[in-house]
Amino acid sequence: MSTLQQFCGIDVSSSTLDYIVLKSTDNTRISAKAISSKSKEFIQIPNTLDAITSKFSQPEFDETLFVFESTGTYSAKLLHQLSQMD
Repeated sequence: MSTLQQFCGIDVSSSTLDYIVLKSTDNTRISAKAISSKSKEFIQIPNTLDAITSKFSQPEFDETLFVFESTGTYSAKLLHQLSQMD
C-alpha cells in the first residue's frame, strides 16, 4: 500500500467542481476565511464525466485522497468516475 502524497478537496455544484490540492508534506492549515474567499488556489472544472476524467486521470493525481461532499445527483458523476479510475 502506498502513502498518500496529497489531498484534493472538492466543492460540488450542479455545473462545476471547485477543487484545491494540498500536499501532505506542506503541513499547512487553511482557514475558513481563505476557503470562502475563492482564492487563486481553487481551480474550477465543469461537472462532466469528460472533464473529471481529463483532469483527475493525470499522473499528478496518483496517490491522492479525494474528499468531497455527498450532494446526491450532483456528486454522483464524480463518485462514479473516480471509482472507475481507481
